[in-house]
Amino acid sequence: MIVASYNLKCLSYGKQINEIAQEIKKINPDIIGIQELDSFTNRSGNEDQIKLLAEATGYKYFYFTKTLDFDGGEYGHGIMSKYPIKSYEAIEFDAQDSETRCYSRSVIDVNGKEIVFYNTHLEYMGDYQTKQMSEIVQKTTSDKYFIITGDMNCEPQKLKSAIDSKRMIMLNGGETYQTPVNTCPEGETSNMPIDNIIVSRNLKYYFDSENDTGIMVNISDNSDHNMIYTEIEF
Repeated sequence: MIVASYNLKCLSYGKQINEIAQEIKKINPDIIGIQELDSFTNRSGNEDQIKLLAEATGYKYFYFTKTLDFDGGEYGHGIMSKYPIKSYEAIEFDAQDSETRCYSRSVIDVNGKEIVFYNTHLEYMGDYQTKQMSEIVQKTTSDKYFIITGDMNCEPQKLKSAIDSKRMIMLNGGETYQTPVNTCPEGETSNMPIDNIIVSRNLKYYFDSENDTGIMVNISDNSDHNMIYTEIEF
């Protein structure tokens, strides 16, 4: 299976759905966590972005997670899956600043096996990223197989104290956290390894031991982040 994470910058406010759809179709992830989506906002033409994107890329199963009310509609993140989503919930963080933040938890049926897929967009301001990741990690304790995707808004080195390294691995940053991969276009900032995919260790996962990373990056200029992806196997 291919799993991916992509901060879309609200499809550049509705202007680049075709370009981004082609990117996703090229990588063809089985499940993708998406950050920064608009739902019926004025700035994005009052469109349901997750629905439009799912239709443009052929995903049958999808959900939008509201983070906050914005510009006549809603702003948040979402998930698209080729496999049936058996259950879905949005969970608001206990630790947060003035801006609402949350994560989603989806139970997905992959050919008779359940995998729990978490997606999030952690706090930007302040020092809440580690606290928020700790809440997600705690939620995974009852999950057999799980994946966490998201825009973490900080480097792996900062998040490592929240990760249960015996049960999971943060693929961007690997085991050492010394050589994380930049996940933003070169024109944005020289080095921002702030997007990540975390997987339970009982999954087989792609890993480049020479570079100490488990993610691949699809470089483009369609957003202020690049899509990252990896391969996993039960």
